[in-house]
Amino acid sequence: MVGEVFCGAGGTCTGSQQCCVDGDNPPRCIPAGDTCPNGYGALCDGLADCQSGDVCCDGALVYCRAACEELAYRICTLDADCPSSEPHCCFGDAGAAVPWGTCAFRACGD
Repeated sequence: MVGEVFCGAGGTCTGSQQCCVDGDNPPRCIPAGDTCPNGYGALCDGLADCQSGDVCCDGALVYCRAACEELAYRICTLDADCPSSEPHCCFGDAGAAVPWGTCAFRACGD
């Protein structure tokens, strides 16, 4: 849903919050302007959270941009969030225990 980020065991974060995932604590919602210490923060988890034409991209902070940088993953919750060049939304492939997925060319698990 627009403005909501699923945060695993931390529930669902609203537009004024981000999902913070680090190795020291379970996933949790923190204020959007705070820094997620030693982990990953997410202000989006798919296209539904972005303005028309923008995409959700990874980094130390996951947020909506016009396009993902060259080595950045596109973030997703459904295959429909992914472009035809990377049609699969796969979870656990980014090397961190985050509750969002990344778009991939190969089928998940391959």
